[in-house]
Amino acid sequence: MPANTTKLADLTDKVTASQKKKAVVATIGSYEDAVLTFVDSYDTAVAATNVDWLKSSVSPQAAAVREVTKSYTATVRQLVG
Repeated sequence: MPANTTKLADLTDKVTASQKKKAVVATIGSYEDAVLTFVDSYDTAVAATNVDWLKSSVSPQAAAVREVTKSYTATVRQLVG
């Protein structure tokens, strides 16, 4: 292959890799936002009830989901670079 063709192919690979990284970061950000919004809404709705046992069981569950989601998305962002 001519040198110019090789350089163009390398540049194309770099641009494509960069676009893939941006797409993954955007997707994982959207995923994180959606999950956290859902969990916050769920937690808020349950907090508005007068059912103490429900509040006491949902609140720790919501906190765990928030923590796992943040950890998962942070790990993916770190792996993607």
